[in-house]
Amino acid sequence: MKGTNQRVKEMILEGLSRGERSKLHVAMLGALDVPAKRSINIKEMQRQALCEAICWSDHPGDVFLLAEQIDAFIYAALFEANAVHAEIDAEALRNVVGAQTMNLALKMAGVIPVQRDRCIVWTTATGDEHTMAISLPIDLLER
Repeated sequence: MKGTNQRVKEMILEGLSRGERSKLHVAMLGALDVPAKRSINIKEMQRQALCEAICWSDHPGDVFLLAEQIDAFIYAALFEANAVHAEIDAEALRNVVGAQTMNLALKMAGVIPVQRDRCIVWTTATGDEHTMAISLPIDLLER
């Protein structure tokens, strides 16, 4: 997945210092009218993840592709089961693509981290709605 994406990264992102990336990140958040603090609003969280992926991810294109695949997979599973919300198990795929890429892609796909007891669960529900369990397959990007 790193062909054109790698060239873009080398042309643009690698030339930026941490300070320049930080300024770009803050400017993008401001342009999208999104707070810099952690949001619980799904739309804001998606936009925050977009800005973070562009400014800080080693391979932003990979994050976008993964988010698109996650969104399509969840939508298909929910549609097939006639369900509305899902709780996502992404551990197997997270071990393959890395935590930063996985977490940003999940947020961009509208899946939010929620604290339950001592665990963080990733869900499409914003409250106590009933959720269907969905495990992301390790070969999701190859489908």
